Amino acid sequence: MDNEDLVSVIVITYNSSRYVLQTLESLKRQTYVNIELIISDDSSVDNTVDICRSWLVDNGRRFSRVDVITCDKNTGIVANCNRGVAASKGKWIKLIAGDDILFDNCIEKNYDCAYRNNAKMIVSAITAFSGCDGSVDLHFSEACNRRIIYASGLSAKSFKKWMVRFTPFLNSPTFFISKSLFLNTGGYDSEFIWIEDLPLILQIMRETDICFMNEPTVRYRVHENSVTRNNEFNYKIEDECLRIYEKYCLPELSMFNLTDIYLCFLFYIKKRYLISGSPLCKFVNAYGRSFLRHFYVF
Repeated sequence: MDNEDLVSVIVITYNSSRYVLQTLESLKRQTYVNIELIISDDSSVDNTVDICRSWLVDNGRRFSRVDVITCDKNTGIVANCNRGVAASKGKWIKLIAGDDILFDNCIEKNYDCAYRNNAKMIVSAITAFSGCDGSVDLHFSEACNRRIIYASGLSAKSFKKWMVRFTPFLNSPTFFISKSLFLNTGGYDSEFIWIEDLPLILQIMRETDICFMNEPTVRYRVHENSVTRNNEFNYKIEDECLRIYEKYCLPELSMFNLTDIYLCFLFYIKKRYLISGSPLCKFVNAYGRSFLRHFYVF
């Protein structure tokens, strides 16, 4: 194997000391051999970095190359991801949060799927599990994987319409991407702080088709300590989602299509809701898109 086969696995950490060893051990168990391991830490205030460096002393030789990247202040998810990718040397990149777990054959499956289908981006099924007791969250897993099955049955044109109109969570922890494609699309949009996956996939779908693999490759941890469970953080996420939608989706909607006109109406109601919180805005925001999805036609 040479650099053409090198896969850069980038572990994104921030105060990940409780779970990061499980993530690293899952990388060590990979059936694929030629892996570069990069740990990109966003100024953790716990001992995440010390744990990672200590683990690398004992296990670093398993990888073709290792690197630990740190910074002096917390900069957000997007900047942390971009730092990790910038330091990578592989032809393929795979980002994973410092609390998720890769299936043992994750990299091998993605690599084989990419070459078998001449694909530059792979999205696969996911298994969600509880951070407390390790039990599988069947409801969450099935909901995520239904989207994969649905998306894989769409034409490229229809998939683009679906993503622009509804921007669903598309199992982003499973993304496996050609580094050249990542760079050609500009990488993670640094205009945003917390949401890295949505702008990226909206840019990628303009460049190439996405290959879907209906097989779980990542165990996605859901736990109460996650920053996404914080109400103040959720408000920031909501605001950032609206700005992403305004930048990437609204320009793609057609004002000659009733579905798109209604989606524009929902967008402005939702934007107002963040400020006013009126009952009407809440009702439209909660039920408008659900109504459209139920009766959705292209």
